[in-house]
Amino acid sequence: MTKPSDKSELAEIKLSTVKAKMLWKHPFWATCALHLKPVEMSKEIVEFLDVIGLPTTMATDGIHLIYNPDFVLSLTDKELEFVLPHEILHCIHEHQLRRRGRNPQIWNESCDFAINPILVEAGIGKTPKKLLLDSQYSGKSAEEIYNMIFQQRKEEMEESSQQSENGEEGEDQDQNGEGNPKEDEKENKEEKKKPGDNKDKPGKQDKEGKDKQPNKEKKDNKKKQDKSSKNAKTKEAVGQCGAVVDSPANSGTDQQRSKWREIIIDAVNRAKAAGKLPAGMEKMVEDWIEPKAPWESTIAWWFQERFKDSYTWTKKNRRIRDVYLPGRSEEKKGRVVLAFDTSGSMWYTEDLFKRILGSISELLRMYKCEADLIDIDTEVSHHTHIESGDNIPLNYKPKGGGGTDFNPAFDWARENKQDDIDGLIYFTDLEGTFPDAPPSYNVLWVTWSENITTVPFGQLLKLPREIEKKK
Repeated sequence: MTKPSDKSELAEIKLSTVKAKMLWKHPFWATCALHLKPVEMSKEIVEFLDVIGLPTTMATDGIHLIYNPDFVLSLTDKELEFVLPHEILHCIHEHQLRRRGRNPQIWNESCDFAINPILVEAGIGKTPKKLLLDSQYSGKSAEEIYNMIFQQRKEEMEESSQQSENGEEGEDQDQNGEGNPKEDEKENKEEKKKPGDNKDKPGKQDKEGKDKQPNKEKKDNKKKQDKSSKNAKTKEAVGQCGAVVDSPANSGTDQQRSKWREIIIDAVNRAKAAGKLPAGMEKMVEDWIEPKAPWESTIAWWFQERFKDSYTWTKKNRRIRDVYLPGRSEEKKGRVVLAFDTSGSMWYTEDLFKRILGSISELLRMYKCEADLIDIDTEVSHHTHIESGDNIPLNYKPKGGGGTDFNPAFDWARENKQDDIDGLIYFTDLEGTFPDAPPSYNVLWVTWSENITTVPFGQLLKLPREIEKKK
């Protein structure tokens, strides 16, 4: 017999193994899944889900993947490949943030109707036998579907209540002698009979009382049973894929939205690089996230190559002999240097510079990097340090002027941050003196120059002419 601790361990291993397989087959979904922290479903969570009428199989709050070990172990790997993206889609669509006081059961039902068609169309994993799908909800948001289902349930309840009231009203009229003259006449005749007259017909009154009342009770009970059965089937269907619950109050709506935006961008880039972006997912993401200009995308790719999460298959699982699972390498806080050419030949437009700062600030937060901003002409004229998680001030303006010599930037980096630097981005017109030898870190040259097409080392990114500088 499997012990509870064994179940927990086996379920954890199974989740890790399936996610590892998905890294190769479905990199978009796997990348997203790696950002959900697995948490075993505790007794308290089970009780909470029971109270609000949700299944106790699996759930997400946008931060955690809350799982029941028994449920995980009951699924095949293929079925789990469907269930994990199901939970991820809840997060992508921000279902954990959008309930806003709605009934949690109907909300989960509505969310499933909204996202299940996406998974079926993607053809990922094995579809559960019972899945909430209905063509009448096609293309509708969870809120729209909720309103439709809620209205339907409301009408059903009103109809049931009306029928119940009509039945009780009829009984009251009979008891008061106001609704059935024939029954009144019958009662008068019965009163005139002698005490022993009913002995030869035992149970007649009981029969009449038991024939009428139970019919109504049977109908009411049947309706309750039908409703209970319908709710149970819906709960079971939701349970086969897992539920969504509200995000923790202290997590912050804006922070969650920003976090998932970053996760999705990362997942799309990884899937694109592998040539395995799910059908329809790119369009959905483009509609959800403001598309980036090509130069912004290139800078984003440069950051990703420097600071992307690394997973290694060389670490053996300490608890299971001869089992290798991908493990995340130790995190190291990144550090980049941003060098701004402030020579007389260099003029940033205010709009372009703000876009550059905004784009880089977002990437610094995403990859948890520190940054050093240095303004340079023939020497370093100004230095600003940005801590990890902080924004570059949008009113930041490079200070300096005169000629251009690229050496001071690399000299400064060598003297101050050489061992800690992961990369340097140089914004310049490229009209200056380059160092004789390349540094040990990667350099991205961002320019608007049409005359210079190559650099002695590093990567070259050309800005589009129409936004490059004031005439």
